[in-house]
Amino acid sequence: MFYYTRSRISDVEMAKDLVQETFLSALKAMPNFQGKSNERTWLIAILKRKKNYINLCKELKKFRLI
Repeated sequence: MFYYTRSRISDVEMAKDLVQETFLSALKAMPNFQGKSNERTWLIAILKRKKNYINLCKELKKFRLI
């Protein structure tokens, strides 16, 4: 997961935080995992949602909306 994240995010610390947040979210959602997809695919989907959220927050801060 870290290498996948690191290939998309230049900031090492942000990549580490994002991976950690992804695994925490996955642990919380584990009872809802239906096994219809590969675990890696599921984790990457969670990671992408987290990354999109982080990017949105950055944009909002940039324009001083938050």
